[in-house]
Amino acid sequence: MKRFLTLCFGLALTCGLAGCDVDVAEDGRMPSVDVDVKGDPGNVPDVDVEGPSVKTEKVEVEVPKIEPAPEGSANAEEGEN
Repeated sequence: MKRFLTLCFGLALTCGLAGCDVDVAEDGRMPSVDVDVKGDPGNVPDVDVEGPSVKTEKVEVEVPKIEPAPEGSANAEEGEN
């Protein structure tokens, strides 16, 4: 079961990342740590993420109004079978 959940999570993550375009403008780096002297504060990477383009359109659909057949008509008797 754990293996199945891991596989499902991996597939969902892969599909989610497939629709994004990620451009890393600047690499990040870890801060240097020195116990005696203040360390370098480090640098957060500069990343631009652009999601997929989605196009939509508005369409009006006419739905016919369906009335039940009057009781005792030929159509009403056919529906009882």
